[in-house]
Amino acid sequence: MTRQTSGAGLPLDKVPVAANTHDAARPSREQVVAAVMLVIDFVTGARAETIYDQWHLPSDARSSDQYKRRHRQLRAAGVEGAWTRGKSLVCTHAAWMTRLEKPKAAKLALVADVVDRERAIDEALGIHTRAR
Repeated sequence: MTRQTSGAGLPLDKVPVAANTHDAARPSREQVVAAVMLVIDFVTGARAETIYDQWHLPSDARSSDQYKRRHRQLRAAGVEGAWTRGKSLVCTHAAWMTRLEKPKAAKLALVADVVDRERAIDEALGIHTRAR
């Protein structure tokens, strides 16, 4: 290797060099402001949607079990924003705040009084029992 060649065997005048930083195109002020706003939004999470799972509970969830029950109710009701990924039960903040109608309690039907016919059956069969 001579002084006139590079380590790659190219002549020194053919070796690519880094571009002169003064010749590089500079970003506009709008691009700089947009990049700074993007970083600020990312750091503060301003545009990110809050997502919960059974390990990262919302503040009003009492326990992981209560979260799982509520998540099951949301999915059964077809609320958008509640889904599963593998074993993760994921829910967005908007879906978590959805109010579900509680099912109405079934009305009790009036039933005729129960008639105790055991004594009559026992007498018909000739079985004598003591009165209670």
